[in-house]
Amino acid sequence: MPPAKFCVAERVSSVFSVVPPIKDRNVVSTWFFFFVPILEGIPVIGTLFMLVWAFTGDNRSRQNYCKARLLWQLIVLILCSMVVTAGILPLLLKQAGYTRTLPVQSMHRAKHKSSEE
Repeated sequence: MPPAKFCVAERVSSVFSVVPPIKDRNVVSTWFFFFVPILEGIPVIGTLFMLVWAFTGDNRSRQNYCKARLLWQLIVLILCSMVVTAGILPLLLKQAGYTRTLPVQSMHRAKHKSSEE
């Protein structure tokens, strides 16, 4: 029977032994993060690639990244649409002959009339 210190030494050496690296299929390379923003900058093609990569393939990391980018694109699209609508809507109403003033505008006009008197 070997002394106890040899058993401990064997355990320590087995814990710290060099294990060959396992190729993980869910790791995205650095080049992916380098080229994807360039590809995404192309208006229609970038969005199509994002859609394909987000919902196909077996690389979960790439899928999650592309889903997150698509979500950001959707958020920006909604916010830009709201800003454009808020800016253009009064002009469209004015051209359509809609003359009713908004409550804020009527309060502003009343305030100026009372200050002039």
